[in-house]
Amino acid sequence: MLKREDAQAALKEFRVADWEARRVKELEALPTMLGAWGEALLRVNGSSLKDVDKAIAALEHWPADTQRQLFQIAFPGISKYVYKTYSSLLLTLPYQSSYARRAFRSANPAHYSERRKQWLRTLLFITRGYEQPVEWYAAWAPHVHHQADALGLLFAMAINEGGDVGTQVFEILCESARGEHETGGMGRHVTRGLLVANRPEGWQLMENMLVAAQRQEGLRQVILETIDEAHPEAFARMPRVIGEQNMVRFSATVRAADTWFGLGWDVDQRRQVQESLEQTLALFEQPEQVKVAIESDEAQQVFLGLWRLAYEDVEKAILPGSGSAIAAAESLLKDDRAEHRFVAIYLLRQLNIPETQNLLLPYLEDPHMRVAAEAFFAVSYAENAGESDRFERLETFLSRVPEKEVAIEPLVWPWMSAQLSQRRVGEALKRALGYRPVQRMIPYLSVMDIWPRSRIGTDLVKAQPWDDETKAAVFELVGDRSSTVRESVLRSLKEHYTPEPAESPQLEALLTRKAADLRRGILSLLLKQSDANALKSAERLLQAKKAPQRLAGLELLEQLQQNERANGQQLAESYIEQHAKRSASEQELLDKLLANKQNIPTLNDALGLAPLPMRSLITPPQRPQQPVTLVSEATQRLLTDLDALILAHRTTPITVHYPNKTEETLLGNLSWLPYYNLKLSKEENIQKFPLAKVWLGWWVNRSDALRDGDGLELLRAIAACTQRSYTQYHIQRTHNLGFQRPDWIVHFTGQWFTEKEALESKQISSILDWLDAVLSPERTAKETDKQTEEQQKIDFLLDAAEFTLAELADVKHSQPFEWRNTDLTGWLTLARHRHLPQQWREDQIHRLWRLLRWYEAPDLPTLPHWKATGDIYNSYQPVTDGSGNVQHMRPSLQEITAAFAVGAATEADVCSYLTGASGVRTRFSELQLLTRRKTAPDLIACPALVPIVNRCRDRILHIELTRGELPTAATGPALALSSISGIPNLIKLLQNFGTEKFARGWLRDSQSKASSFSHLFRASFPAADDTPTAFAQQAKAAKIPEKRLVEIAVYAPQWAQYVENVLGWKELTEAVWWFHAHTKDNAWQVDREIRELWTAQIAERTPLSSEDLVNGAVDVAWFQRIYKKLTPKRWAQLDQAAKYASGGGGHKRAQLFADTMTGKTKRTDLLKRIQDKRHQDTVRALGLLPLAKGKKREADLLKRYEAIQEFVRTSRKFGAQRKASEKLAARIGMENLARTAGYLDPQRLAWAMEKVAIADLATGPVTLTFDTVIISLAITEKGDPELTTLNKGKPLKNIPAKLRKDTKVKALQARKQSITRQASRIRHSLENAMCRGDEFTGSELKQLLTHPILRPSLNRLIFIDENGQCGYPINNNLVNHDGAQTPINESMALRIAHPVDLASAGEWHLWQQHCFTQEQIQPFKQIFRELYVPTLAEQQGQQQQGQLKGSVRYAGHQVNPRQSVALLNQRNWIAHPYDGIRRPIHDENIDVSIEFEEGWYTPSEVEGFTLDTICFVHRQTHRAMDIADVPPRLFSEVMRDLDLVVSVAHQGGVDPEASASTVEMRTALLRETCHLLKLNNIRLQEPYALIEGQLGSYTLHLGSATVHRQPGGSLCIIPVHSQHRGRLFLPFADSDPKTAEVMSKALLLAQDHKIQDPTILEQLR
Repeated sequence: MLKREDAQAALKEFRVADWEARRVKELEALPTMLGAWGEALLRVNGSSLKDVDKAIAALEHWPADTQRQLFQIAFPGISKYVYKTYSSLLLTLPYQSSYARRAFRSANPAHYSERRKQWLRTLLFITRGYEQPVEWYAAWAPHVHHQADALGLLFAMAINEGGDVGTQVFEILCESARGEHETGGMGRHVTRGLLVANRPEGWQLMENMLVAAQRQEGLRQVILETIDEAHPEAFARMPRVIGEQNMVRFSATVRAADTWFGLGWDVDQRRQVQESLEQTLALFEQPEQVKVAIESDEAQQVFLGLWRLAYEDVEKAILPGSGSAIAAAESLLKDDRAEHRFVAIYLLRQLNIPETQNLLLPYLEDPHMRVAAEAFFAVSYAENAGESDRFERLETFLSRVPEKEVAIEPLVWPWMSAQLSQRRVGEALKRALGYRPVQRMIPYLSVMDIWPRSRIGTDLVKAQPWDDETKAAVFELVGDRSSTVRESVLRSLKEHYTPEPAESPQLEALLTRKAADLRRGILSLLLKQSDANALKSAERLLQAKKAPQRLAGLELLEQLQQNERANGQQLAESYIEQHAKRSASEQELLDKLLANKQNIPTLNDALGLAPLPMRSLITPPQRPQQPVTLVSEATQRLLTDLDALILAHRTTPITVHYPNKTEETLLGNLSWLPYYNLKLSKEENIQKFPLAKVWLGWWVNRSDALRDGDGLELLRAIAACTQRSYTQYHIQRTHNLGFQRPDWIVHFTGQWFTEKEALESKQISSILDWLDAVLSPERTAKETDKQTEEQQKIDFLLDAAEFTLAELADVKHSQPFEWRNTDLTGWLTLARHRHLPQQWREDQIHRLWRLLRWYEAPDLPTLPHWKATGDIYNSYQPVTDGSGNVQHMRPSLQEITAAFAVGAATEADVCSYLTGASGVRTRFSELQLLTRRKTAPDLIACPALVPIVNRCRDRILHIELTRGELPTAATGPALALSSISGIPNLIKLLQNFGTEKFARGWLRDSQSKASSFSHLFRASFPAADDTPTAFAQQAKAAKIPEKRLVEIAVYAPQWAQYVENVLGWKELTEAVWWFHAHTKDNAWQVDREIRELWTAQIAERTPLSSEDLVNGAVDVAWFQRIYKKLTPKRWAQLDQAAKYASGGGGHKRAQLFADTMTGKTKRTDLLKRIQDKRHQDTVRALGLLPLAKGKKREADLLKRYEAIQEFVRTSRKFGAQRKASEKLAARIGMENLARTAGYLDPQRLAWAMEKVAIADLATGPVTLTFDTVIISLAITEKGDPELTTLNKGKPLKNIPAKLRKDTKVKALQARKQSITRQASRIRHSLENAMCRGDEFTGSELKQLLTHPILRPSLNRLIFIDENGQCGYPINNNLVNHDGAQTPINESMALRIAHPVDLASAGEWHLWQQHCFTQEQIQPFKQIFRELYVPTLAEQQGQQQQGQLKGSVRYAGHQVNPRQSVALLNQRNWIAHPYDGIRRPIHDENIDVSIEFEEGWYTPSEVEGFTLDTICFVHRQTHRAMDIADVPPRLFSEVMRDLDLVVSVAHQGGVDPEASASTVEMRTALLRETCHLLKLNNIRLQEPYALIEGQLGSYTLHLGSATVHRQPGGSLCIIPVHSQHRGRLFLPFADSDPKTAEVMSKALLLAQDHKIQDPTILEQLR
């Protein structure tokens, strides 16, 4: 097979340059109509991709002669085979395609419609540009296109036709499969062609390759997943091959079988797969058994029999003695057995053809719900359903289905459960509506989800004229609970509906609602009326009793007057007379109405700040008088020479310095290198850049042949490389889509940029950019020769930019094309990135600004124009009628700052830049940056911008603060303001906000008044000279209500101190911050700058961390301090406003905590809520309730402790995430309870409570006496509860039957169970204390030793003090293994010793000997606990390229997902569907996560998890930690968890304990292997194996098994470890899967010319 580079170069010679012109000429000779269809089919003369699809769809209805005519033009050289494949061969294959296909055939051509379309569409793309015979395609297929699989059918057709051509094609494919053809290579086209063709020799070759695939799992997958679409006889042979070779052990086989049958198998069902394949083989070899299988009692055999019939034909009876698949399934639908009805429906569902729909509809009424559900799944997405009674049957089915989603128990196959809800049925009803009026959906709107409800709403709007029911439904949807539904319906109403005079009052009535989007939409609808009717609506609204309606009336009137549709002054004056008391919002609108003339603000002139005469002039670019040399031969040679130098160093080890890490790798493994760091000096950059001396030496010593006379070859080389990535992608993409780049783009690319397609290295662009930066003068340098040279470069770049822009401006093309988004503007891009403005002359900056002013929005008809849709999403759509605007390509902030500094840009330019329109602008990010409270660097660099920014901010506020419900031109900029300052602005906001409610959550995407004003409230801060006294005066003058002041203090706490001064409430500020500290949840959203400020304020007031506060911890002392100062009435007002301190329901948590701490909430209520609703915040609050006084205190404390423990115990039945969240709630609850009760930590509280619970057993047993029977409960010496029964002094095995129902006996038995759970909890808590490293004082330990259950456990555990003395705590001494005793002092600090401690002291083995000799039984594993210490590689932080920091000692091990998750859940790990598996270590502030390898769409998809990296991340900084920084005890425990999972849940029979996965071992093993096999193309350079293959050069990382094909780019060879189980192909390798993977890849790549795996070969090409 040819190398990729050689093949691509050769293909250029075969491509026909004027291919499209030839096709057009041939089409012109056809009749007009046929020629037009041909143009659409070939996508010429302006046809679109949609036209191609229409032509392909129409093709199957044309006469055969017409098809042949078009194929002769479209496929020169192969039209004969294309036609026969399309018209006959495809109709003998399965009619389904894609991932969910089944191998069913049909005699009905209509079933093949979609498959024929897909095949023909792909073939058109592949063959475009070529005029070659079929045998040429057979050889060149792997190089022509990555979707060459489609050519396989063409080859099969040629083989079936026979003759010399067929024989030649067959031989080429066979030689390609064996790797013997000089051009061709193995690929999917080979497997497809040989398996579909009718030559058994080809089938045999594929079978042989399948059996010999060994390490090439991808080859196995490709063959097995092609065979079901192959020749029927070829498939019939396959089950026997699989059985004889025991190939079910391979995951590829399991995955393929699942594709064939669709039964949801994975590797856990290998036995079922094997049995099914054996049964299938019998059905193929003995057709008479099909009838027997269908009549079987076993449902799976019935299914396989039906499947066998459908494999032959779904509608015709092919096999003797059996009917058709559909007929057989139809008869089974009447079977009494639910299992048989189920498999029949499942098979009919898999057929996926319209003919089965009516058969299944009656079975929506099947008595068995799983059968009915399967029928529903089968018919819910059917096409053309409107012609049947599907809708009516689904209406009936809906009544059987629960409202909420429920799981339905499986039938036949235990893993096939199903979920069903009324929502899903409602959506199916919408799809089944068909010809019926949309009004039929009105009764089901309530059960439907948001998006279907929105679609029905828009359909109802269009179903005009409306009847009363429709009108009522539409108006109800306008007021829907979902804003999405409301907005969708309102948008449709705005487009399709104008209110009739009789309907307007109904709309006006909705304006009593406060939802901003609703009010905005209604006002827009009322404005659509005629002037007279709109004015009447305004009059009615002005007379309304409710203020929201009157305010809407004023706004409606103001809009009419603003657009000169009516004069509202008289109505305004009348309104003033009738309403002496008016809100600030009303007064603002009235002032507007009574003004003499209004200038409507618009963003086109930046709200009036940038009138056009004040802007700098726009002048088109001009071609420079002197010609500009953009390409040169020296540049071409320079690129080639540097490319060769990079390739020569591709195996050189380098150290790469990234911002957050340093990585060691090989140069050839990277696609790019880090950029020049402007924060470092030139010397530091040279020191850090990989192989810097190599590149600098090459540059300095390059020959004259690599130099241009003007010295600008480096810039020309950089310009060439800026084109590379985009252009290469664009060429491939455009070819795939079936069209070529316009000729003018090809022309300009060749004229402006040096040719670079022959370059191999991917790092060349990074190196050139770095050289340019290093060779440029320092930014702070004075005028020198270097500076002069730099300015010459800038002049050259400006000349190049202006020349290319002038050329682009003159281009005339038929369709609008946004060339500014292409790399054709590469010269302008280089000029803009050239160290602006330090090294530029003023005239150069003026010139750049002139170019940017024109480039921003060129007045060219050839550019796309856009127009606002006017919808709520501020979206835009393209227009072709000359209206709309060109998208603005704005200059950067640095560019406009530099231009303004030298007078090139005016103040108006700056204002327009910050607040002006930009064609499709929806964000004002520069305004957001420059209005932050912390001065932006650009303002520091150019102080003259400050007053301009302030002008813009003031103008925005002036307009926005006078708005009504409808947004203004200033709303978008207002939402971008990061800060506003001053008391007057806040007072104005409060006045005009009226009685609106503050908006919570994310605000920037809504243009409602509430959102805009709420954002401004949060962004408002006191000015430097503002005082609380001044605020009090202005607030009183504005008559701001007390309630509103309290709310603003909570919503924007930066004003709390000022509000406290107005109201005179002591501790108000502290109370506000307490609420903010205790109301935050994950829904809380606020701008980062404000968030950081608020977080800092909270941190100053409480020792609790922000994480603890979010988790529900409470600073009780802070609360008690402020609550005493505030009266209950004032606290109640604050409590009401607390919702504004959170984004969701966090305020309810704070209210609950406050009510609990003040005693308003009773213990019985809390306990009931925990028991009935499992409310987690109530668990947290339980610990905050003040304890009972006196003797009741201990009982109260014990009751609450037991309630929390019971909550934890009963959480085990839930899933991992809920269990984790409930454990967290319990932990916080215990911490709160410990603080309330005065304990140092929850653990000590727990032990104290356990002691209280058994206090009466401490002195002896508790007994019950019944005549001669005595029942006793006691604590044994081992600390376990024991229940004994004596009758006349003799022990009984069981309690007598007559006493078992006695309430006292039952209570004693229940108490024994409770104490058993206590003992288990104590052992678990002691183990956790050891793992955490909890410390105990000597006095505490002595106290704990009096605990009846704790004492036996403590006596058998080794404790260690601060001096390293170890021993068992017995009789107030630490007793060592040698008998030495150390007294336990009161102040001594002790810990339960971890094996880390014992190993460090060098006495671990002595303690183990002592434990054996003394037969000591410990309460948990301590002395013999597994210890894991970091390896040398882990300590040194060695890692592969792109790999996270962490441990890879278990990388490559596959584990059973279900088992591993269950094991990890027990050990406090959390399995999250998006975040993976992680374990938070709260005490150490560390998160541990497990990374897995992924293998989607490969055989590993059906296997288990494959472990990769165990990462340790600091919870505060969120940065990965070095293993050396992880506490040894924590590291050992995490590795112990992983070792347990690998040992217990390992997938398959490989013994993980036999692993020796180290780079050193693998290096030695590979060295010996190379010697043994005489491989001399593998070079070992730890930690890599460098492999020189015939198709490429590779690096293989010996640790991770990651492969890179050099230069740059990884090579994906997915390992599927199950192939090694029991059959390792490396007899000298150990059973470590990762070592086997490394060795397999090394041997595979060393002989890459023998690779037959298409998934690998496709990447190599």
